[in-house]
Amino acid sequence: VSILTYSSLMHGLLTGKYRTADEFPAGRGRTRHFSSARGGSHGGEGFEDLTFETIRKVASICDQAGLPLVTAAVLWVLKNPAVTSVLAGARDTEQVGVNARITDSVMTDDVYDAICGASEGLKEALGPCTDMWKSAEESRIR
Repeated sequence: VSILTYSSLMHGLLTGKYRTADEFPAGRGRTRHFSSARGGSHGGEGFEDLTFETIRKVASICDQAGLPLVTAAVLWVLKNPAVTSVLAGARDTEQVGVNARITDSVMTDDVYDAICGASEGLKEALGPCTDMWKSAEESRIR
């Protein structure tokens, strides 16, 4: 069994383009990372501060490793041996080129481990519910 990932760039959060929840496009902050007041149907407060704190930590690790955040996001997913392919959207030909060149880069085990550690708090806060759009009680995924 192999895995094809969806939203490896987390709807653009892992591109480095957005530094705060308020910079994220209105209407797109529907996952549990954001307050449901931004349009999400999960009915919760979300984890906006923790999400962007985590992104800053991961970006710092990437800077120290000389990896662009978008590159590291995709390489981190691909480092999982169960993952065979990544879906990564692109709005223009430049982004297509960036995405195509990502696999020319390498992520060391140390960088992978550091990113895992930096994101552990957010992972724990989000909990075991894998449905990013609904609360655990309303999850479509059982």
